[in-house]
Amino acid sequence: MYYSFGENVPSVLGSYFWQIKRFIIIVVFSLFLVFPQDCHSSEKRVVLALSGGGAKGFAHIGVLKALEEANIPIAGICGVSMGAVVGALYAIGYDTHTIHRIASTTDWGLFYDDSPTRDLTSIEEKRDFNRYLTSFPIKGGRIEIPQGISAGQNIGRYLSRLSWPVHHVNDFSNFSIPFSAVATNLLTGQAEQFTKGNLAEILQASITIPSILTPVEIDSQLYIDGGVSRNLPVDFARNMGGDIVIAVDVTAPLYTKSELNSGMKIVDQSISFRGYENTQKQRKLADILIEPDMNGLGNKSFTKDEIDTIITRGYLAAKGKLPEINRLIGERSAIKQIKSSPLILDSLYITEIKIEGAKQVNAKFVRGKLNVRTPCWMTATQIEEAIDRVYASRYFHRVNYRLIPIRGNQTLLVVHVVEQSMHTFNIGIHYSDYTKATLLLNVSYRNIFRQNSKLSADLMLGENPGSTINYFLHTNWKPGIGIEILLLNRRFQIYQYQDGNCIGQNELYYSGGELALKSNIFNNFSIGGAIRGEQADIKQVISQQTTNLSKYSVSALNNSFIVQFDNVDDLYFPSKGARWTLSMSYISQISTADTSLRYQPYQKNYFHFTDAILIGKRLVMLRRLSVGSINSSNIPALHGFHIGGMGHFQEHTPNYFPFVGYNFMELSGPHFITLGGGIRVEMWKNNFLIAQADWGSAHKTLDEFYEFSQYRFGAALTFAYRSPAGPIALSIMRSTSRAEYLTFVNLGFQF
Repeated sequence: MYYSFGENVPSVLGSYFWQIKRFIIIVVFSLFLVFPQDCHSSEKRVVLALSGGGAKGFAHIGVLKALEEANIPIAGICGVSMGAVVGALYAIGYDTHTIHRIASTTDWGLFYDDSPTRDLTSIEEKRDFNRYLTSFPIKGGRIEIPQGISAGQNIGRYLSRLSWPVHHVNDFSNFSIPFSAVATNLLTGQAEQFTKGNLAEILQASITIPSILTPVEIDSQLYIDGGVSRNLPVDFARNMGGDIVIAVDVTAPLYTKSELNSGMKIVDQSISFRGYENTQKQRKLADILIEPDMNGLGNKSFTKDEIDTIITRGYLAAKGKLPEINRLIGERSAIKQIKSSPLILDSLYITEIKIEGAKQVNAKFVRGKLNVRTPCWMTATQIEEAIDRVYASRYFHRVNYRLIPIRGNQTLLVVHVVEQSMHTFNIGIHYSDYTKATLLLNVSYRNIFRQNSKLSADLMLGENPGSTINYFLHTNWKPGIGIEILLLNRRFQIYQYQDGNCIGQNELYYSGGELALKSNIFNNFSIGGAIRGEQADIKQVISQQTTNLSKYSVSALNNSFIVQFDNVDDLYFPSKGARWTLSMSYISQISTADTSLRYQPYQKNYFHFTDAILIGKRLVMLRRLSVGSINSSNIPALHGFHIGGMGHFQEHTPNYFPFVGYNFMELSGPHFITLGGGIRVEMWKNNFLIAQADWGSAHKTLDEFYEFSQYRFGAALTFAYRSPAGPIALSIMRSTSRAEYLTFVNLGFQF
């Protein structure tokens, strides 16, 4: 029996009317469930328009915090540049406290340096790491100016990590708060509003500063910073169905007459008129305009204190506008707006990998560089390291990724590569007291004969000229098999010393050709064999000894087995990692035009090791060991070991090993050992003080290894500066063999 409104009516009519009432109640209740927004249909939709402004865009965090505290319902967010980044994070569920932490703890300056870390760079590419002063793309046989200083790889990767929870969401209206971003179409000059797509990619486009970051390609169009064409997107915010648009503008005003005191400001002012005029029009379209006080702050105010100040000023500016906002909105639900938080997992179960964008480079090559064996659990750090390994191969302009849920806990890792110009022209400059001034001109061609290959040609001009041609082919054979062809032509100065005094100088004209088969099993490890044909012409320039030999030639066949490991993070100022080479060679078929010189085949082996250990925030311990031996005392100058001086061991010229306190190549012999170490302290950013010492000697026979009285000791104190053009260093050295001090100057990257 029903207890109803019709219980006092005759039973038949009561039953009839009750059925009608029940039907109406069910329909109304159903509509309430299906369209819950209609229950407050009188509430006005508030959409935010967040301007760009570099670091000043962090004021939007404070604005969002103030609106949230006042229970102002936000029905949508449209952002430009930094306003797009802050707005997107809030729209996908991050709270203002978390966004504040992200803003203040992120090193935003790193995003403009896209150099891959050296420890993640493939071992066959490490030779070219930090070698060139500048590089230019070659397109259509012509050298061109790069589209930007940085490709934006680091910031794109960071945005991908922040947007993990919505990688699978293409429609931004499905975010916790509907969102859109604005970028400028470089081909049309028009502002475009994005409401769908890859969020990280679109945010990167919206913050791509022209000439600083290279344009982002989306659907065959090129995009740059949205602030170029629409720095305050009020009209686009209105397109999102906003009844009330609250605009937050942190745009810098035009300079006054007194402020136009430099050429850069004049240029900046001359290109800002269009944007300023457009922003003024957009401001008039807003229902509420919030202008945080940015006095004393700028686009590059990225220190923690400055960011905290910017956010606070945004908060105070929004609080001051709350009475006006409340009057305009009118009555609204007392229920606080509930915004779902993003689900951020520590790791994901990767079951499949999909490669997109690989055209000139084989997809197998990309998978090999990823070095991910599915299925497996991966953390965010592990995924980013895999992406960095692909980027560090130098075949790609940009590499990004998306994580797409498949079923259950299974995830598809989609890796999208943007192939860069496969050909580059590179310039390097170096000076040292040993090699003097040298200009390096290099051209590098990738995929010139086969996919996944690189052809590099060097021309070195200076007192020690030379040329090098190197061709490396990734065969896609496992485990990481590569074929290398190397042609060398160099002129070296070889010095002869006696009791610390130079008694002779020879010029060595060296030519060599090598064919090698290498297995790069891991990114930092290589093992292989090589056959090298060598020709050396040695000319005596200065000699204090009586000799009839002023010039002679020698040729040989060098058969070698080489193992290499290299994971140091910086060749010149390492803070972690190790670098070592083991070489075992059999020198055969030695011939010379001089009948008085006869050489028998012999073995030549050496091992060189260096490492760096971080023992304090600015303190690093350095260690090194070098040892070598030749099982013959009758060897040409071409193959003798030489130690002495500052510098770095290089695989292509393996006869020289550093030993501080002595002149360059001062100690020579068929056997040698050096043991050294040091401490490096970073006194202030990029400025270092290095104290190091070496102990060891070069010997004529193996028996002398045990005569410790013959061992030498040297020490050096170096002041060094890490400049964009390479290390600038001044060293003062002293040894137990002489009373005077030696000095050494280095300018630029060594090659």
